[in-house]
Amino acid sequence: MSDLTTYGKEFPSGTLETAYRSLRGLENLIPSIAAEAIPEIARLIEEQFEQGHDPYGNPWAPLRPATLAKGRTPPPLTDTGYMRESVYVTATSDGLRITVDGPSFFHQHGTDRMSARPILPDKQARLPESWERAIDDAAARAVAKVTR
Repeated sequence: MSDLTTYGKEFPSGTLETAYRSLRGLENLIPSIAAEAIPEIARLIEEQFEQGHDPYGNPWAPLRPATLAKGRTPPPLTDTGYMRESVYVTATSDGLRITVDGPSFFHQHGTDRMSARPILPDKQARLPESWERAIDDAAARAVAKVTR
């Protein structure tokens, strides 16, 4: 018999094989979603540097008058471009990894002498809506590729 019947519904032969192939593709779904999300997450971080805001859209603390007096211009964190150019967004087996060189730790959290200017989302908070959208869109593309 070439058809399966379950609860009165017929499934043409080959349907189970197609489903099996699709399910096998899901084993690498998280890294696939991460890889799909890389360009948009990287673009969102670049936008933060251009516009001087954190991942949630809150403006970074302005430059101090003494810093402005030295000839620096807004936005903050853009003087040499070192940190901005050191942002790497990569896919891992369990998601995304974002690394930023330079004094990014101090800018992320602030110090007793410097206001925080976060580059990455707060680990304790929900992801920014723009990041969630980027990941949701990436997930839809990755699932579509697996289930074709």
